[in-house]
Amino acid sequence: MMSTFFKKISALLVLTLISVQPALAGPVPCVVDGEMTVCPDTFSFILWPLIVVLAFSMLTFIFWLWMLIDAIKNQKEDKVMWILLLIFLNFLGAILYYFIAKRKEIKSIDK
Repeated sequence: MMSTFFKKISALLVLTLISVQPALAGPVPCVVDGEMTVCPDTFSFILWPLIVVLAFSMLTFIFWLWMLIDAIKNQKEDKVMWILLLIFLNFLGAILYYFIAKRKEIKSIDK
């Protein structure tokens, strides 16, 4: 179930980046005083960092949501503590949960 969720989210991210790509294609010719010239590229220095921050934010939110759902479904002991840590520490809580609780769960499944 979770893998289909992440496939849909990653497809949405790819479609978003593809739809923004024409705006990043480069200088656009324009007419100034009847002459063809290259329009100044005023927004590319703002647009690229914005896209990078947006993509990173989406990925961190997806990771946080994945860990929160995992804590709600699979955590048997200290469930309330992990949920509160995930809610109040956000991404840091998700990283802590992954390395402390989720890895212990993965190791116990492998044995």
